[in-house]
Amino acid sequence: MSSERAGLLAHLDTERDHVLAAVAGLGEDDLTRTVMPSGWSIAQMLNHLTYDVEIFWAGAIVGGDTECIGLVQDGWKAQVTTGAAAVEQYRRRRGRRDAVLAEADLDASPAWWPPRRSSPSRASPTHAPACSGSCWRRPPRRPPRHRRGADRRSPAPRGRVGGSLHRPGGSRPRSRGRQGQLS
Repeated sequence: MSSERAGLLAHLDTERDHVLAAVAGLGEDDLTRTVMPSGWSIAQMLNHLTYDVEIFWAGAIVGGDTECIGLVQDGWKAQVTTGAAAVEQYRRRRGRRDAVLAEADLDASPAWWPPRRSSPSRASPTHAPACSGSCWRRPPRRPPRHRRGADRRSPAPRGRVGGSLHRPGGSRPRSRGRQGQLS
């Protein structure tokens, strides 16, 4: 194993140990109670880390693991059965991720990428049927924000600020005479 790979795996292990230490000793009520401003519980956050980090990125994208590809789904929408089950699943996927990343070519292109689909109803054989497809669709483009704030009905002033003509650098434009020539 190269020193870069060993360093990467050691760093990932440190981060995962930190997550597990943070939830160690928490009871079922603590794991499933909503405590974050987003409305998520700790168990739901663990589901997100399990499905969207361990399974999707480490297992499916980097490793191309067929088991992980079959489990791909939107971690934000995955059902949480119990807090203890979410912690145990995170531990289990951590071990699988280590095995997959130990074999993966980290310098290669992604080993797998989700198929591009126009609608969630057209699932491909390599895509988990439980996924709604929302995890891979880009959010809709928003129109650019108006320079003058949220009120789009009032246009931004052009050329005049505070009653005087404003030019960068303080210069005034030269006027054109009757013949269209610069004076």
